[in-house]
Amino acid sequence: MERLSLKSAQGEWIARSLFVARSFADRLRGVHKLGALPAGTGLMLSPCTSIHTFGMRFAIDVLFLNAQLRVLRIAEACPPWRICWAPFGTKHVVELPAGTLKSVKLEPGMFVCIHPASDAGAARRVPCAKHLNFSLQLSSDELKGLHARCTLARQRARERRRMLVDGVTIETADRY
Repeated sequence: MERLSLKSAQGEWIARSLFVARSFADRLRGVHKLGALPAGTGLMLSPCTSIHTFGMRFAIDVLFLNAQLRVLRIAEACPPWRICWAPFGTKHVVELPAGTLKSVKLEPGMFVCIHPASDAGAARRVPCAKHLNFSLQLSSDELKGLHARCTLARQRARERRRMLVDGVTIETADRY
């Protein structure tokens, strides 16, 4: 299994040691292969759309991510002997020790960043990419407002393109 590390977009460590299970056999065995997850360790199943905790003796925190590593759903303390269904669009699932996500401020819609495992020793809290910070920290209400403003601007532009010529309305083609 490949070994990486996982941070929130704000630079907080989620898992300093993240094992990536890509083969069918590794994904099928999941956490059973690693045993109990120690603090700071996680398992990413990729590709994966849902998980189960059959045969486990401990609860886990689960992150459901899309292909761009956007958090779609957070399941805290998923108990043993359960099925945890993923939302539509899930590409990756990250399993973490129970209680890990309480210390990290993550919400659905935020992004996470994957780093090489060699970066895990760095103690600095550096955001993933400075040019992404503005969009990663928007709340869902702010995103809805931004979407509404963009839709209104498109409608106004469409109205400006309509022209009245000799009593006939001519509408120019949209460029969108």
